[in-house]
Amino acid sequence: MDIVHPPQAMEIHFQEEIIMDILTKLPVFSLLRYKCVSKFWKTLICDPYFKGKHLNYAKDDPDSQKLLICHIYPKERISSIYSCPLSPVQLPEDVQKLDCSLNARPFADCCCDGLVFLFASDGLNKQYMLWNPSTRESIVLPRPEFSLSCCMYRLAYDAASYDYKILKIDVTSVGPEVFNEILALKSGSWKRVGKPSFRVLPVSCGVPSGRDCLAFVHGTFH
Repeated sequence: MDIVHPPQAMEIHFQEEIIMDILTKLPVFSLLRYKCVSKFWKTLICDPYFKGKHLNYAKDDPDSQKLLICHIYPKERISSIYSCPLSPVQLPEDVQKLDCSLNARPFADCCCDGLVFLFASDGLNKQYMLWNPSTRESIVLPRPEFSLSCCMYRLAYDAASYDYKILKIDVTSVGPEVFNEILALKSGSWKRVGKPSFRVLPVSCGVPSGRDCLAFVHGTFH
């Protein structure tokens, strides 16, 4: 009697360019799971060049666009932040709500490449956070060295160092002594910087005019 062996699985090898092209078109949340497929896939997905290519594709993909919604209820002293896709086809799990560890009200300040810089305050304590609605992850950032009641923030990506940076600008000091700081995520600490070459005119506390005029070019805010 002949023994029939089951067919063996055939290995198919794709070129690295083909794998990268396929992964580039996948949602970010799916990429997190595919990092466990192999060491090669994990290295590829974590590579800064791949991240930049995936981000550029997502910017041109209408289904990848998201809307940030802030709900504020002044009487109840409650606020919440949601991220909703702009795609006409939506699932309940596509709507993400920010979870704060503090019993505080979150406020979104600025965004860059799908990341949201925000702070949550209960009136006494303030917690700084960076939220990625696509991966449903958030991290607590260190507090600036100088706590100011009126300041503006700007989040940008430094392609030279493959790092995101947050600039805090003092809009209250008028003399030579200013308390501007910058945070590089890789270093995890704030660094005091000099007085900017431009002038910031605050309209009201925490909402300065021209906040969208700051540009990040060649590793420097302008």
